[in-house]
Amino acid sequence: MRCAPNRTKYIAKSYRGVLLRDLLTRAHLRVTEKHETNRAYIVARAADGYVALFSWHEIFNTEVGDHVLVYYERDGLPLTEDSGLIALISDSDQLNCARHVKWLSSVKVAKIPLGALP
Repeated sequence: MRCAPNRTKYIAKSYRGVLLRDLLTRAHLRVTEKHETNRAYIVARAADGYVALFSWHEIFNTEVGDHVLVYYERDGLPLTEDSGLIALISDSDQLNCARHVKWLSSVKVAKIPLGALP
């Protein structure tokens, strides 16, 4: 877990969980408009309000999606109360603290309204 170029919180050897992409696929989200996914984003929210954002295409069309994990176990041990029992990490980020969500409470898919785009 790197928070800055010279600051490592810990080194995890393994995680157990499910890819965020697989969870979203199993949710069978409906796409009703042409190119709707171009405006879609995913919000992973912690119980304390902390959020991490991902674009739809980042999760489904890049290698980042191969490394965003909703997990409940690290290094063979269940997460504890201080980690929130379930968490999310974007393990391909160079500084992955920013998109590490402890106490994961929700994952929401939304889209930017057409009128909100510049």
